[in-house]
Amino acid sequence: MNKLTAKALSIAMAIVLCSVLTPAAALAATPSNSGSTTIETFVDGNVSGFSNACASAQAPSVAVLSGSATNAVTDATADALSPPDLQGMATQATLDAADVASYSYQVRPLLAPFNNLVYVETDNPDPYSFRITDEDSRYLDTDSTDAERAGFVLYPHLFMDVAYEDKDAYRVPGGYIFYDCYCNTDGGTLQVQAKNDSGAFESTGVTVQCSAMEDSIDYLIDTYASTASGFFDKLDAVAAALNSLAVYPKAIKDTSKPSADWPYPFLAASPYEELRLNEHYETMWETADEDLLAKSLHPYVLHSLGFPGTIGAAAKRLNPSCTVSSGIYHYVVEVTLNGETNLYGGAGNGGTEPILSKFVTTTFDFSGSAGDMATYATIDSLGTRYLDYASSSKADLAVYKDQIAGDVFRDTIYAAHQGRGSWIRILMEGWLGSSTQFAYEAYGPNGRPTAVSDAWVDGRYVNTHEIAEPSEGFSEHPTADIVLRNVSYTDRYGRAHVNEEVVYEYDKANDRWWAPYYYAQAWAYSLGWTIPSELILTRAQVEAMSLDYACKSLPEEGLIYDGTALGAPFRHILVTGVSLPDSMTVEVGVRTVLEATVTPADATWADSLNYTLSDEDSANRIGFIYHDRDNNRYIFVPEREGTATLTVTTEDGRFTDTTQITVVAHTHQPGAPVREEMRAATCWYEGYYYETVTCTTCNEQLSRETKFTERLPHTYVDGVCTGCGAKDPNYTPDPTPTPDPT
Repeated sequence: MNKLTAKALSIAMAIVLCSVLTPAAALAATPSNSGSTTIETFVDGNVSGFSNACASAQAPSVAVLSGSATNAVTDATADALSPPDLQGMATQATLDAADVASYSYQVRPLLAPFNNLVYVETDNPDPYSFRITDEDSRYLDTDSTDAERAGFVLYPHLFMDVAYEDKDAYRVPGGYIFYDCYCNTDGGTLQVQAKNDSGAFESTGVTVQCSAMEDSIDYLIDTYASTASGFFDKLDAVAAALNSLAVYPKAIKDTSKPSADWPYPFLAASPYEELRLNEHYETMWETADEDLLAKSLHPYVLHSLGFPGTIGAAAKRLNPSCTVSSGIYHYVVEVTLNGETNLYGGAGNGGTEPILSKFVTTTFDFSGSAGDMATYATIDSLGTRYLDYASSSKADLAVYKDQIAGDVFRDTIYAAHQGRGSWIRILMEGWLGSSTQFAYEAYGPNGRPTAVSDAWVDGRYVNTHEIAEPSEGFSEHPTADIVLRNVSYTDRYGRAHVNEEVVYEYDKANDRWWAPYYYAQAWAYSLGWTIPSELILTRAQVEAMSLDYACKSLPEEGLIYDGTALGAPFRHILVTGVSLPDSMTVEVGVRTVLEATVTPADATWADSLNYTLSDEDSANRIGFIYHDRDNNRYIFVPEREGTATLTVTTEDGRFTDTTQITVVAHTHQPGAPVREEMRAATCWYEGYYYETVTCTTCNEQLSRETKFTERLPHTYVDGVCTGCGAKDPNYTPDPTPTPDPT
C-alpha cells in the first residue's frame, strides 16, 4: 500500500485504533486520554483482570508475548482502572469473627456470569471486617497460598452512575460493591472470612451460595466458540464476538471544572507509525472525582493493545501449545498452531474521545426496578449505556473536533499561508517523549490538510511519526516523499491548478516521485491514467533540488495546536551559529560553567545547547558534564589531568563548534582568613575562635587553626565584679560617717 493511501485509511483507522498514552506525563503535563480501563491480560493462559488493586499491586504479569503484543499484557497494568484507595483494607476490624458471623450475607455477580465485581447484600455495618473467598474454584492456582488467593473485598471507589446510601462508607442500598482481589471464583459455595486484629482473615464458618461465574476469556469461548470445530474457527468466533462487544477505554471528565492550563484541544504524534496525528480533548477539563461503574463492570474495555492481548489470552486458553506473537502493527497479534498463522487485532468501539460527566445518569440504584442496571445489567445493555455516553459526548465535542480536524482547521491552515499547508506545533504521545514538536499539514489532493509522513518539506525531514527531526541530509532519507509549492498542472477533469502545493510520493518500481492523487483530486487513482509530467519527478530532478537545505533547523513559523492555543501563529528566531573559546584550561576539582556564544543572542533556542566530551565514555576521562536543570546550565567537573575535545551543538543539531579543554593540576588560591565558631572572652575565661582559610577556586579548606583572645578585665562596682562576682582585692570601703551630734 502506498504511503498516502495508508495515511488516508489511517484517518478512519485512528477512530478505533488510537494509541494509548502513558499514565504519568506521557504528554507534556497532560493526563492520558485513555483514562481508566479494565484490561484482561493473561499469564500462562490464565486470565487476571487488571481492574483491581490486587492485580496492579501484588502480582505483575509474566509477559507471554513479544514486541507490541507484549505491551498488550504488560501495559495493561499501567492503563488499568486506577487502583482504589487501599487504606480501608489495612484498617483494624471493628468486629470479631463471631460478630461477622452474626450478620446475613448474599452474593451475586453485578454482571452475570462475570466474576470481576459482585454485589454483597448484608446488614454488616463494617465492610472492612470481612471478605468473600472461594476455596475450590477451577481458576485457583493450586500452588498459591491462602494469603495470595485473597478474595472479594470492598471496592473503596465512588461511581457517578451509582446511588449510595452512605458514600463515606461506600454503602449502596442493601450492601456493598466488592471486587475480585485474586478470588478468581467460579461461583457456587463461597466462604465468609473475618479480619482479625492482626489484619489476617480467619474463617467464620459462614457460607453463601452464588450463581455460576466465569472469567471473561471463558465467557467468550463458551458463548461464541463452543459450536465451532477447529482451533482457528473457534478463535475466529472469539475475535468476531470481541469486535462487537469491546468498548474503548475513556477518561471521564468533569465538565464543571474546565482546565486553566490546557483550555484547548490539541494534536499529538502517535508512537505507532501506522497512525496519523491523534486528536485530544481530555485535558480541557479536570478528571472527574468519580468514575463510571458501567466502565469498571464491563469486562471488555480494551484499547488497541488490550484487544489483541485478549485474543492472545483466548488462543492460549483454547490451546496452550499455540504461539502468540506481535504482529506488524501494534494492534495485531499473530497466532500460530501446527504451521498455520492467522492475524487478529482491533480495539474497542466508541472512539477515543472522553466521556463528559454532564451526560452521565444514575443507572445503578439497586432498587430491583426494571431500569436498575445493578439488578438487570447484561453485557449488551452495559455496552449500550457506555456507548450512549460516548456518543453524546462525541456530539458535544464536535465543535472542538472541527477546530483541529474539520473545516475550521482546514480554513485556518490555508488562510495562514494563502492556500498552502502549514507547520503546526504539537505534542507527542507515549515513548516518543513529552516535549513540543512540529508536524506539517500539507494541502491534500481532496482539498483538505493531510499530515505528511516520511517527507521533505522546506528543506527539513518529517519522520514516519509525522514530526520534524534533524537529519544529516537527503542521502539519509533518499526515498522520502517531497512537498513542493508553486506547482501548476491540469487534473483529470481538465481543471487548471496554478502555483499549488503538491505532495510527490516515491514510486519504488520506477525510482521516481509522482502525485497521481492530485491528478485524481481524490485518494484513489487508476493505473490506466496518464499522469502529466508536472506531477512526476525523476531522481535527477530531485537530486538537483537541494531538498535538505535546512535539514538541521526547526520550522521558523506556523500555527499552534498543542493545547496552549488554537491556531495562533508562532514565530521562531533561528540560531545561525554557535562558538566556543579557542581553548579552555581548567584545574582539577574546579567546576566550570560552560558558556558558548549563540548568534543571534535573542534566538528562540539560544539557551538550548548540548555539550559532549570526546572521552566521556573512557575509563580515564578527564571529567564529566552535568546539566544543572534548575539554572539551565551545563557544568564541567574536571577529575584528572589531561586533554579532550569539547563539542557544543545547538538544539536543532544544525550548528556545532569544538574546542580543546585541558585539565591541569590544581594550584590553591588561599582566600582571606575567616573566623568561625567564635566564643567571646569574659573576665573569667579566655575567648577563642577557629581561623579557616579556603581556596577561592575549589572551595577546599586549606587550614583551620584555633586562636585565643585574652580574658577581659573585671568590672567592679562596690568591690564586686558585675560579670563574675569576684571581689576586688584592692577595694577599701569608705569609713562610716560620724553622726552629727546636733
